[in-house]
Amino acid sequence: MKTIIVSLLFLSLSFSCSQAASSAEKTETTTESKAYASKEYERAKRLFSKAVTAVEEAAKKGSPLAQKHLADCYLYGVGVKQNHAKAVLFYDKAAKNGLSSAQERLGHCFEFGEGTAKDPRKAIMHYRKAAMAGSQKAAYRLAFCHEYGVGRRRSMERAIYWYEKAADLGLTEAMHRLGDYYLWEDDKSAKEGSDNKRAFTYYERAAKLGHGLSQLEVASLYMSGRGVEKSVSKAVEWLKKAAEQGVGIASRKLGDCYRLGLAVKIDATKAATAYLKAAESGDGAAEYKLAICHEYGYGLKRDATEAARW
Repeated sequence: MKTIIVSLLFLSLSFSCSQAASSAEKTETTTESKAYASKEYERAKRLFSKAVTAVEEAAKKGSPLAQKHLADCYLYGVGVKQNHAKAVLFYDKAAKNGLSSAQERLGHCFEFGEGTAKDPRKAIMHYRKAAMAGSQKAAYRLAFCHEYGVGRRRSMERAIYWYEKAADLGLTEAMHRLGDYYLWEDDKSAKEGSDNKRAFTYYERAAKLGHGLSQLEVASLYMSGRGVEKSVSKAVEWLKKAAEQGVGIASRKLGDCYRLGLAVKIDATKAATAYLKAAESGDGAAEYKLAICHEYGYGLKRDATEAARW
């Protein structure tokens, strides 16, 4: 119980410190408000320092959660001087005490050489232990190692096995990766065309959990009718969801729907607005279309200067 309290204290004070910093940056620039923000920020830092001390004490007494939090602090230099070697030391302690998230982070350290020499084989060992204990991130990294031959011979079969494990544990990135694989890379499906439905199923699972790129793929499959019955109206609904997530391509495609009247009424203003959102995210094709809108006054006030800028 004490471990849980310390953990929650640590996390809440981390949030308080960041909020105070944000407040100090955003508060109006008056002498009084600056002084207030500075005072609150210093107060948060003092509380944060106390929290780190409490975590250190709990870690020394053997709390795996505290050991993991302390390792995080050393890894990123939060509340203590950055020290990757000490991070590895406390991740190892927490992992030996049965904490799967620490086991996963230990694998990360060995894979990327943070605080220790790179050792892909040890990374895989720790990822496997963490994955077997239910760590979705570890299962995903283990799949990645199998796919790209990190620490062992490449095996797409083993990679798919672990991507599926990560997906079953709820990791949307793994669901999306499986969708990509079954849609584009599986040699058998390329020859037989039999796995489009499986690709759609994985994309849809991730999309329903809020994964923006998967929402875009679901929209694309509905638009083309690959792996699912064609439905432009459903495609538009998923494009809207992906656009809300900040997926630039989705915003651009949504703009096309409003421009062409695909399952929605033609609306120049909404089309131009969607192009603007996509362009601001860095989508090159949307930048061009936005320039055209400015040049000809489509959904926007005609503006040669803005057209040239985009």
